[in-house]
Amino acid sequence: MVSSAEQAVEYGLHEEQVELSDVLTTITVDGEELIFYEKYGAFGVGGVNEGSRGYQWYRSSDYLNFQGEDTPYMTGGFTVQTAKGRNVNILAGKVFDPKITSMTVKGNNEAQVLSVTGHSRFFFMAHQSPFSELEVTPVMGGGGQVTKEVFYR
Repeated sequence: MVSSAEQAVEYGLHEEQVELSDVLTTITVDGEELIFYEKYGAFGVGGVNEGSRGYQWYRSSDYLNFQGEDTPYMTGGFTVQTAKGRNVNILAGKVFDPKITSMTVKGNNEAQVLSVTGHSRFFFMAHQSPFSELEVTPVMGGGGQVTKEVFYR
């Protein structure tokens, strides 16, 4: 345990053998930080929670390693459980086609545009909809879209 959330992130990334520059983003869920990061080309999610003695890093899911030479992109989904016991659904994917600039995800009658992030070209989001109801569509550089993919777990 350490005395700040920042120290817990630094400690956790060190333990995971990940550099701070490999962090893609951080979100807060019920007062707990979830850290999305890249490790040797794989997608990882870690977390920081505050306990009675300080802050602690945890990683409660395996890394997603997307391999796709003959496909424009791949998606995957999983649920992480926070230290407080909340389940958070994560949709993640990787873009292989350099013409794809972002991804549109539709679910629960809402659409969200996800940017393609980092040199590994990941896209990701936390969501409430069941995985089976998410529809993932790539957006091409010129604004056109290719065929959609309905996401199944």
